[in-house]
Amino acid sequence: MGAASRRTILLLLTVCIAGCSSAPMRPESVGRGDYTKVEEYVSALIRHEMKKRDVTGLSIALVDDQRVVWAAGFGYADKAGNVPASAETIYRAGSISKIFTATAAMQLAERGRLDIDRPLATTSPGSRSGPVSPIARPSRRAPS
Repeated sequence: MGAASRRTILLLLTVCIAGCSSAPMRPESVGRGDYTKVEEYVSALIRHEMKKRDVTGLSIALVDDQRVVWAAGFGYADKAGNVPASAETIYRAGSISKIFTATAAMQLAERGRLDIDRPLATTSPGSRSGPVSPIARPSRRAPS
């Protein structure tokens, strides 16, 4: 086998391997209420991204007009125990709860029910909050 043939085979193998690691193709079109193509695409995309980002497990639900039309688990809920993730797997909220808390606080501030420039103890007497550094304290007011 000549050097040119070896290079051609090497090039073809490289293209094939690279093609295997790319994200799945999006469906051309999806009709309203046709969740089969969406399920296939999202499942392939999830598997691709989980492998790429070393994600152990996740669960997902597709909701249309307050109705769950598809739900699935991928990977493991407990890898060490060999427990697969399912649509019913319960996960810790972790750090994402801070986003929900901050969003709720800003919504209350927009409605005039919370002044974010005052200590929390004035709004919620039972809370215990320590002093906040003026540098770290967010404010809606423009600097003077």
